[in-house]
Amino acid sequence: MRSKTTHFRAYSLLALVWLLFAPTSSFAEQVNILVVATDGVEVAKEEWQPTIEYLQASLPQHAFHLVPVSPFDLGRIKALIARQEIDFVITQPAIYVDLNSILGCPAS
Repeated sequence: MRSKTTHFRAYSLLALVWLLFAPTSSFAEQVNILVVATDGVEVAKEEWQPTIEYLQASLPQHAFHLVPVSPFDLGRIKALIARQEIDFVITQPAIYVDLNSILGCPAS
């Protein structure tokens, strides 16, 4: 089970780096990354903060901010995305399908 998490994290990181280097002007200096924290907010912070620190060190022109949210707080997740306060979402497939059908969130 641990290897699936590692692969998921690696693919998520690659997708995020690709998005940051894609030719577009829609990225501001601050990049807010929402993580749906299925194992709890504290666990998500512990697991994802090293990735945020790595991105910050690798791309110093951006200020990365981790936003861990419980999957039970789907209303907050939708509101943050609808207000365009989130640049990248790391979530489970079922939640993505819901977000895509309501808000039109593109997959990357």
